[in-house]
Parts: sequence; structure tokens; C-alpha cells
Amino acid sequence: MNLLRAFFRPARAVPVTTWSAEHPMTFRPPLLSLMFLLAGLWIFGTGHAVLIAAGLGVSPWTTLAQGVAAQTGWTIGFSVLAIGVLVLVAWIPMREWPGLGTILNVVLVAVAIDTTVPHLPVPDSRVFGLLQSAIGVILLAVGSAFYLTANLGPGPRDGLMTGLQRLTKLPIGWVRTGLEVTVLTAGWLLGGVIGIATLMVALGVGPLLARCLSVVDSIGGAPETGTDRGGCCQVHHTRVFHESLELPIPQLTRHSAAKRPFDGNLIAGTRRCGCGLPMYLYPGYPGPGC
Repeated sequence: MNLLRAFFRPARAVPVTTWSAEHPMTFRPPLLSLMFLLAGLWIFGTGHAVLIAAGLGVSPWTTLAQGVAAQTGWTIGFSVLAIGVLVLVAWIPMREWPGLGTILNVVLVAVAIDTTVPHLPVPDSRVFGLLQSAIGVILLAVGSAFYLTANLGPGPRDGLMTGLQRLTKLPIGWVRTGLEVTVLTAGWLLGGVIGIATLMVALGVGPLLARCLSVVDSIGGAPETGTDRGGCCQVHHTRVFHESLELPIPQLTRHSAAKRPFDGNLIAGTRRCGCGLPMYLYPGYPGPGC
């Protein structure tokens, strides 16, 4: 009953859990953090594979990978890997730093896609295609909830976005939208698939992820103590945007112990904490309680 109640109370932020790493940039995480990261990334990659097999559209970056695969003869998984590596190379001049989760994201999602796609059914009707696409969207949300709560670094496309925003000084929402539209258009021109499932991913993963995070928090949420994990201005303001959602996602933003109130400013998809650093929130959510 508690899990059902949690499902219908969407989380406002990525919760701190008993398996969350102390710092997102560590390369020596606790075993439990690493296990949830690996499980989450594999489920996340499997969700993409399910969408690919359904044939009704995928996320913008996977559309680009499909297009690259169509032009080169590579597998979609290898195309995902190649694109991820190129994106990480683009981090260098922007002085973005990857975490362990960033690197494993590039590799493991690609491996999961190529491993599972050959074993998945290809629907012979639109109804079954929609059902399979819905399963893929659910897997994206579940996998995301696991690997985000592991707190081991942003995805490769996330750093590209935040780096471009810092260089251009444009609102983060504009940068995100511009990247997604550019990538989706390029993927489609190269032969990638755009369809109803592309819209399902854009509109469905965010709300489902919020509910999955709430369930995860009810199962493994870390008890609040007198000292906040990492301090208000350390772990909690990591610039993390979940690349599967086309929505900004906060990284470990529990401020109840820090007691630092929001100043109420909503700027370019962010709200600023009392310490002055940006908090990245779900669109439409007022932010975590302080």
C-alpha cells in the first residue's frame, strides 16, 4: 500500500538513497552504488532496445544513432557508443569533467542495445507496437531512477548541454531544445525513425520517472540527519540533466537539513537556493521542500 501511495505522489527531486554515492565525481564508489548504476544503465539501454524493435520511433539521440547506423552499416549500439565518445571529446574544450557513471553510460547502454535488440519481437500490428513502445518507456523510467540515485555523474549529452549553456550564456531550456531538435532532425535526415513513440518518450518518461523516484525513495530513501550529505553547496548543485527525458532533473537536492530557503527566482529552468547556486528542477514543480 505504501508503494502504491508513493507511486501516485511524484518525486520533486532525485532522492538521496542508502545506495547513493557521497560525491558524483568519485571513481571509487561503494559497491552498492556501482550495482545500482550498472543495473539502471542496463535497464535503460534495454528500454531503448525495446523502442527500437517496436519501430514506432525513439528518443532524439537514438534517432541520430539509427541514422548513423543506416549510413555506415554499424549496429545501432555501436553508433550510440561512437556518438557518446564524440560527445565526450566535445567536453574537453568546454572543460566539463566526466564521472564514472558518465563513462559507463556511454559503454553499457550501447552494449545493452546491441545485446537485446536481436532477441526482441518485431510487432506485426500497430497495437502491439504501441504496447511494446509503452513497455520501453517504462523501462527507461525505471532504469533512470536506479542510475540517477546512484549519483555517479551526468550522462555524456548532459555535459554537452551545460557546457554549451555556459559558453553561449543562453537559457538552459533554449540550449536543451536546440540540441534535441538539431539531433532529431539530423537523425531523421540520415534515416532514423521518428514516430508516435518519439512523442511517448518526450511526454511519458518524465512523469513516470518522477513516480519511480518516489517509489525508490519509499524503499531505500536515506534517513534525514542533522547534517546534510555533502553540504548544501557540494553534492546538491551538480549540473545534471537527464538525457532521456528532454527535461531538466535535479541531482540529490534534499535541503531539509541544510535549512536554506529558496529565494523564489525561476531563471531559465532553474531555481536558486539560498546559497546562490542553481537548482535544476522538473518543469512545473516548485522544488524540494527546505
